[in-house]
Amino acid sequence: MFIVVARTRVNPKKTELYESTFKALREQVKAHEPFVLFYELCRDPKVPNGYVLIEAYSDQESQNIHLGTDYYLAAAPLILGCLEGVDLEEIARSGKTDPADIYPLIKSLVMDMYQPI
Repeated sequence: MFIVVARTRVNPKKTELYESTFKALREQVKAHEPFVLFYELCRDPKVPNGYVLIEAYSDQESQNIHLGTDYYLAAAPLILGCLEGVDLEEIARSGKTDPADIYPLIKSLVMDMYQPI
């Protein structure tokens, strides 16, 4: 199993778009990715405009497959555009397209990855 816990803050004016985009993405994940064991977004009650995304995959390769799906790649720019501390122009200038390379550029994102023993 491979688990990802991502914490971030969302622009208060974009919470509705963030949540609706995630909900649509979650439905696609549930319908097409049986190797995704858990995929849920929660509000963080301790952080204003804070969210926690918890993902569990059967293995790390399953996450790589998820990150390459058409529906994830379509949703990712919308989701990124909702986050605080994201400069989409800076990301575009960097030329980076792989989510693993983009995530470190997001100032409001803290991501942890775990593999149970």
